[in-house]
Amino acid sequence: MRRHAQIKSIGIFVIVLGAWALLSNAKSMMCIFLYSLYTIRHMDFSVIELVTFFRLVLAISLIMGGIAFLFLKEWSRGLVLISLAMSVLLHAAGIVRYWYSSLTAVQSPVIPEGWVMVATVSMIPQYLITLAEVLALHLISRPKIKKLFLQQMRIMQDIR
Repeated sequence: MRRHAQIKSIGIFVIVLGAWALLSNAKSMMCIFLYSLYTIRHMDFSVIELVTFFRLVLAISLIMGGIAFLFLKEWSRGLVLISLAMSVLLHAAGIVRYWYSSLTAVQSPVIPEGWVMVATVSMIPQYLITLAEVLALHLISRPKIKKLFLQQMRIMQDIR
């Protein structure tokens, strides 16, 4: 693979991660945005609203960083590294919280006879997204990619 193609593929991968994060949280972000219009007057924010806003900022910063990474901007690599690291920490905290709450549950709720309770939660998408973010973080932080990025950035500055 050509050198510039490696950088482009990493940039596109980061953009896809950011777009996925933005689209997967669009419903909850819209609901919380509409609810926050009411709560702004009362200054009544909860942790869920702050985390959702933080996830929105991370998704937008991943998209912006990925696009800037494609255009070989100096600040893009740092923005992508910080955004991916924060996103991995946020996802890891969610995974730990899920397993902690499922392992420390005292008992299942009592369901009346004749009723059926269906609760389906799959953590597989969460694991896959976290794994993809760790992979992107590994690819961007490799010394070879850093060296290629700096070389390509210098070449682009010389052309301009």
